[in-house]
Amino acid sequence: MRVAGADVAMSRRLSTTESPGRRCNSMEEASSSSVSPSSKSSGSPVDQKAKKTPIRPKAARHARRKANSAFSQSRSGGYKELDEPLRVPSPNQLNKMLQGVELGVYGGPQGAQPQTPQTPQAPFTPNGSRFSQPTPSPHYGSVGAPAPDLRSPTLMSPNQQPMQPNPNLPRVISTGELVPTAMRIPPQMPPQMAQQMQQQTIPMTIPGHYFAQEPSSFLNGAPGLCLLGCVFHVFDSDRLISDKLDLQTLIFAVKVHGGEIEFGMKTYTPERIPMITHVIADSIRPPQARQALEHRKRIVTMQWLVDVLQNKKMDVPWKLAHLPSIFSENYRPHFGKLIALAGFDDTERPAIQFMLESLGAKCTPFLARFNNLVIAKSPTGEKVEKAREWEIPVVNYQWLADTYVNVSHMVQDRPAIDNIRYQIGQPSCGVVQSPMVMETISNEMKALLIPWKHPIMLTQEIVYRGKENRMRLSADESQFPNIRLKAQGPPPTADEMAELEKKQEPDSDKPKIVVAFGGFDEENLEVFDKKVRYLGGKTTENLAECTHLVMVSGRRSIRLMEGILMGKNIVSADWIIHSFGYNQWMDTFDYFLRDEDVERHLGYSCKRSIIRARHHQVFEDVVFHVTVSVEPSRDTICHLIRLGGGKIDENRPSPAHIVRCVQTDSPYIVISCDVDVKGLQYLTDCNFPIYNVDLVLMAVMRQQLEAHPAYRVHQPGTNMPPRPIGPPLVPMGPRPPSGILECSTEPPHCPPDLPARSSVMLLESFVLIFFEMIAFF
Repeated sequence: MRVAGADVAMSRRLSTTESPGRRCNSMEEASSSSVSPSSKSSGSPVDQKAKKTPIRPKAARHARRKANSAFSQSRSGGYKELDEPLRVPSPNQLNKMLQGVELGVYGGPQGAQPQTPQTPQAPFTPNGSRFSQPTPSPHYGSVGAPAPDLRSPTLMSPNQQPMQPNPNLPRVISTGELVPTAMRIPPQMPPQMAQQMQQQTIPMTIPGHYFAQEPSSFLNGAPGLCLLGCVFHVFDSDRLISDKLDLQTLIFAVKVHGGEIEFGMKTYTPERIPMITHVIADSIRPPQARQALEHRKRIVTMQWLVDVLQNKKMDVPWKLAHLPSIFSENYRPHFGKLIALAGFDDTERPAIQFMLESLGAKCTPFLARFNNLVIAKSPTGEKVEKAREWEIPVVNYQWLADTYVNVSHMVQDRPAIDNIRYQIGQPSCGVVQSPMVMETISNEMKALLIPWKHPIMLTQEIVYRGKENRMRLSADESQFPNIRLKAQGPPPTADEMAELEKKQEPDSDKPKIVVAFGGFDEENLEVFDKKVRYLGGKTTENLAECTHLVMVSGRRSIRLMEGILMGKNIVSADWIIHSFGYNQWMDTFDYFLRDEDVERHLGYSCKRSIIRARHHQVFEDVVFHVTVSVEPSRDTICHLIRLGGGKIDENRPSPAHIVRCVQTDSPYIVISCDVDVKGLQYLTDCNFPIYNVDLVLMAVMRQQLEAHPAYRVHQPGTNMPPRPIGPPLVPMGPRPPSGILECSTEPPHCPPDLPARSSVMLLESFVLIFFEMIAFF
């Protein structure tokens, strides 16, 4: 039985009545375990009163001080022999006699209990430790050695060997620095892809922090390359982007800003997965999106890409519209609803419209009696007052935000528009939100933001490749046709122009060549204007006065379609270049405009369409009714119809008028869009065809009117993916007919002079960036 130094002294005072031999043996055992072997102890008989009188706390404290004093003398060099004999009682007797005395002695049937190892102390220990040297703690290592495990060890006996730390368990790093850690590999990844991802190291995640790109000096030396290091993947490109011209514009916009993009499931291979950084999707329900989320890819919407290119800076998603919705293609909770906006500026409206289309609703630029809802920013305004007059519900933006992240398919679980929280004047979140706020909305939003906690690592090779691609694409003549024209010869000088004017004789009988231009930048326009005047012609802005229309490229534009309808001589820029080189006008027929890529995509021939327009007007004797929300604008569509010989019915057709046109075989065509089709429900209920603007645009390009079913407006029950919305560029046109309210602060999304699009008009902001770059180069 081993006891502490204080316990030895106490046992010496409280020894039991045993035989002298037994006392001697007990003393030898105690001295051998607590003092040096050379020390011997002896003592006198114990006072008999100790058996009868219970121990008092004062006597116990006196005994403890005396034992400490004796032990300190033994540590200093000599040990004073005690005059009194030492008798060690049994543990049960000792605990019974020392009730109420805090000596730290544990006894029982199992014997002494182990004590928790203490922190190392100085050689002198006032608590009377019986160890001559401090016991090293397993918590600490030697100076200069690697930091051991700091976790509390299990309880052990003082004479037990210290436990060795488990090398398989990770230890805490106390330096406070970020240490590279290996990326966690999902178990379903192939071994080859897992090996590639294990080789890539990423910084340790900092809670509450999100990163777009690694803060690096590389970005300072690469202006305009906001997508450096980004590799985008689109699974269902045919559904998201229906027009091949839009697809080409998207590829060009991503690459010219330093990124890369690929399409289809075949390119999502184990070899390419570690390289992909972003996945563009409109919903996280498809299995492909779920798989990308498991691979820790940044899943974003097309609206995020549009906003990033517009700001020319990549950032963590700062709007709910930048993250895909949780609705599947076959389930849109507010499909077919018409919703108007009031009070939102041009930076907020595109994101709201994208969210509404994700819900299946349509955003109308006007307010009519058949609108289902109004989302307002403030309780004042013309639309809000009119909506209350027409008893149309008005809610704030908070309703749309809660509906966008609602995961329930039950009708009773949807945010109710009559909830007091969604009424105008109640606190509402903003369209622009912090990622730290969005991660608290739902578990789905938090899972989508987790990959943004690791920045995209940039290297010198990535920056060099991005700059090289930008230089190569900037010199691409198919994208920037004005670059080719800058390589032409210089224009005539002022002296040459003055000398030519002196030689020229007025000849009124000779026909004058009048040239109009389309698609030229200011620098090339000035050069070609001088060459035309040097050859004896003149230039004009009015297309009706010109004899020749010189186009830079064959991209579909309003000016090109006006020239086709008027039957003008539409030629390429080579006609003027070669005429100036030979100092005479070349044959026009040899220089008719021909753009093989565009003509192959649209299925037309510019020369054939011009010849047809000269013999017959494509819209002759055809009456059209065009609704107010079509894109391009209603004025532009009506202008093209009138140039083609058609007529415009300003009033909405009545059922009796439609029946009369059918009976008399009089052509009557209604041009509308998804937003306005609800106002023509009485026609759709009778299966009367309603067409979109593609019917007019393709008829102009081909000079052939075809009522193809592909041009029909999508009827209710057909889901279409949401399209990214760019900022408006031009003010609104004239006010719509009576019964429809429209505010001048809400312009349409496509100006008249932009290229016309097919069924789903996509990526309008890319077109804006595209023309800005043309002007720059």
